[in-house]
Amino acid sequence: MSASQEPVGASARPGLDVDAIQVTENGAASPDVDPAECRAFVLDEGMVRAALEEGESIGRDDYLHRLPWSPCLVRGRLVLTDGRQGTWTVRQYGTGSVLFDDGAEWFFWCRTCTSSPFVAVE
Repeated sequence: MSASQEPVGASARPGLDVDAIQVTENGAASPDVDPAECRAFVLDEGMVRAALEEGESIGRDDYLHRLPWSPCLVRGRLVLTDGRQGTWTVRQYGTGSVLFDDGAEWFFWCRTCTSSPFVAVE
């Protein structure tokens, strides 16, 4: 089963088992958004790790169409404890994704990511 198809609760805890994280882009804006609007959305490696490890697996459709879209994001690379590697994105509303180097995808929502610089979603 690919990472994007894992049901919520499939493991002992939600999220990914992260071995290493690298932040490559902080305070970035989606296309057609004024970059100045997102400069304050800055995450350190610990905050990214928490979002990835505490995030609940969600479907691609929920990620793209049902949860609120945030123009502000942080990006980087990760290595999981099982050796898989990929590029992650965490958005200001606590949603995000991982595109693994093997082509698998994982989408998530970190419901506990509500403290600044995140924005709580109701």
